[in-house]
Amino acid sequence: MEVTWTVLKEAVLLTTAGLMFGVAAIYYGSKFLEKELFQLKPLDPVLIPVSVLLLAGSATVSSWLSDRKEAALDPANALRND
Repeated sequence: MEVTWTVLKEAVLLTTAGLMFGVAAIYYGSKFLEKELFQLKPLDPVLIPVSVLLLAGSATVSSWLSDRKEAALDPANALRND
């Protein structure tokens, strides 16, 4: 159980760092994207938080599912099969 929390903590930390850099890139790059977007503002107040929440949620769930699968393995059998 302790390993699961460690893996989740690291995954959330990396996801948060990536999302912070991504949102900063959106704000700084919005002037360049303004010409490419059709009927959408570059800094849409609904789209950015929804996409951040979806990405954070999917990253957390995927790391939790992967860790849960790995934690169920017996270490001796895993080493023996390698």
